[in-house]
Amino acid sequence: MQNLTILTLSTLILAGAARADEPPACTLPASAKTVDRVAQLPAEVRDALLSNGPVSDPNGPFNASDVIIDATQIEPRQRLVSGQAGADVICLRVEQGGRGYHHALMRFQRQGEHWTQVSQTNVLPESTR
Repeated sequence: MQNLTILTLSTLILAGAARADEPPACTLPASAKTVDRVAQLPAEVRDALLSNGPVSDPNGPFNASDVIIDATQIEPRQRLVSGQAGADVICLRVEQGGRGYHHALMRFQRQGEHWTQVSQTNVLPESTR
């Protein structure tokens, strides 16, 4: 029984490590613009991003951990790392803090008049692999 448990855990660890590889970059046309503030995003994309709580702009305040030292000054546990916006596609990389610290690669697509999130891939950033 103990060997089966060890084998199962080893398999899960290896499977998790395999998924940590960086997914293909979001390919946008040369006319795509850099997104360097959450406020630059269309309202529907911004609302989807903020649905998990406040999001800091790049290099803004960010709590990468679960530790709260001063409850009166709680920093966001999400921070925009980078983004690109084309006419019909927006790709964002967002840091997600906390116990399962990771980056979320999010892709939004314009469908008619509305923006819809079409994918999200969670990856470990290069520095934590």
